[in-house]
Amino acid sequence: MSISLDMGSGRARYREILPRDGHRTLIICRGCGNRWYGGGTGGDVPCPSCGRVCGLHDRIQSTSMILWSGDGRELSYVSENGNGCIYLWEGDVPVAARYSGEVLSEAGITMDDVLEAVNSGSDTKRWKDLADEMYAGRDGYLANVDYLMKRLLLDRGDATVLSLHFTGMGPEAISRKLGLEEDEVSRAFDRIMKAYSDSDILVDDTVFTIDPMKFY
Repeated sequence: MSISLDMGSGRARYREILPRDGHRTLIICRGCGNRWYGGGTGGDVPCPSCGRVCGLHDRIQSTSMILWSGDGRELSYVSENGNGCIYLWEGDVPVAARYSGEVLSEAGITMDDVLEAVNSGSDTKRWKDLADEMYAGRDGYLANVDYLMKRLLLDRGDATVLSLHFTGMGPEAISRKLGLEEDEVSRAFDRIMKAYSDSDILVDDTVFTIDPMKFY
């Protein structure tokens, strides 16, 4: 489900929308609240109003839904590349990610249930508990790194990128978490795809897999 923050009714409410046009991204400055459209989806840009540098977290704010915030952290639902993910943030740094399908299946709820609960302000304990769980397991992706190094003959850096990606984290979020430039992560994915090819493993990114590690 793609989400939009609707301010037209005089108060913030989330609603379902059609997938956004990738050439026009609504940016909401987290400093002053200014809203404007920017071209494309990558790169930091200065806010025309206050001059604050706006990046990933600002760009996805208009099409994401805050589930819980507190203790300097924020849990949000993000629709990214056609897949729904739940991100835990500390400031502008993504701490952990999970596919929303996993979370909804475990809880026995739907995105419609989530949308209704967030708009009504109910069910906050569920999201705080999830935030605590994700924070506690924020380094769990590291458990797969050594295996991926051996299986695909990757170096540790590229295996770390792939292991993070398996949690649902997108390339730009990975660059933020690991403190890498976006083009470094892009080159890592090029090497990863070559490693798959060299290992005679067919990759189909159109197929959603909840736990890809079990197929290795």
